[in-house]
Amino acid sequence: MHAKRTSAPHRATRPVPTGPATLALAVALALSACGGGGGATDPAAVDTTAGKTDAHPMNGVGSGGTGRTMSIGPVSSTQAMMRIAGARRQVAGSSSITVNGVVYDDSSALVVDDEAGVRQLADLKLGSGVWVQAGAIDNGAAIASAVMLTTDLRGTTDAAYDPVAQVLSVMGQRVVINASTALDAFPAGPSAIPVGSQVEVASMLDPATGNYVATRIDPRANVTSFKARGYVSAPDDKAHTFKLGSQVFDYSGVAQAPKPKAGDAVSVLLQTQRNGAGRWVVTAFLATAAPPADGTPLQLSGVAAPVIDATHYTVAGVQVDATGAKVTPKDAVVTTQSRVEVEGTMSGVTLVADKVTVHAEGDKDGDGPPGPGGGPGGPGPGPGGPGGPGKGKDRAP
Repeated sequence: MHAKRTSAPHRATRPVPTGPATLALAVALALSACGGGGGATDPAAVDTTAGKTDAHPMNGVGSGGTGRTMSIGPVSSTQAMMRIAGARRQVAGSSSITVNGVVYDDSSALVVDDEAGVRQLADLKLGSGVWVQAGAIDNGAAIASAVMLTTDLRGTTDAAYDPVAQVLSVMGQRVVINASTALDAFPAGPSAIPVGSQVEVASMLDPATGNYVATRIDPRANVTSFKARGYVSAPDDKAHTFKLGSQVFDYSGVAQAPKPKAGDAVSVLLQTQRNGAGRWVVTAFLATAAPPADGTPLQLSGVAAPVIDATHYTVAGVQVDATGAKVTPKDAVVTTQSRVEVEGTMSGVTLVADKVTVHAEGDKDGDGPPGPGGGPGGPGPGPGGPGGPGKGKDRAP
């Protein structure tokens, strides 16, 4: 049974800041100027040649200015007021999100999405996938300078929800739903999601299984492009195709397209119907994210995969070295599909972990993201997966 979630206090929208632009805003606006800038109004309006890491809205985060820390994971709570870092008082007019157990004051943050669109604070909801750029963490809180919303699937449900397997099929992909999945628009639960309807899914993807453990599912209507993010298998450079899960994607019509390799993480925009061969037609490769800058303090939540050994693995696309980390529970061992939260500092392209928390299957406690994969059941951009929004509710002040 899916937990009921209280409605979040009203979080007012705000104009885009007019002060000096952060790198994320500069990139978002640059992409908008050359054909990008979809976001809330038109998710499909993205530069179809975008496929380079230097075009990603959050690349460069943590490299200077106020970007001293970064967190990647689902939102576990939102509220209209918060205790500012270091101050034991409530501040009227501010708002916050909690990600990986840290409360971020986002009231002055730039909000963008992974399609280079400028968004609003009201778009940050329970279970939303986010990257947060912030100042130093003090007493469990920090002030965010930029937040990027991420989603993994946008498309049509093609089969009814299976309550036994806890799976909803979206564009042929397995979306795992559990009690941690935010289903604000479907109060009767996932069985009420109509077959053939359009939805957008934020999740934690498990590379080992291809399951999307949903942290949040929202209805969409009349979208002009579908979207899929995942890990490539069966690439064919001559046919210009690859697979995400069991589905075949054809990018032969994309000019100057990259050539995905097996295991690469890709995010693509698609036509809203398969072609005559039953393949999804790629219209654009979205820019991919470079690792956070060297020396950036980073927090991650997700499913560990692939796993080289108990101290070397990948979470949310970031390589982790947990050789010297404190692991909780102390006897826990990270294996493929383990749901984890990791804290540490970037060294080159590797996150050198100080702390690793391993969540048991079905663990929904905590402020943090541990529901299983994909948010779901956990998300784990993984099944049973990784850290979903936890059991947290939208919190009143």
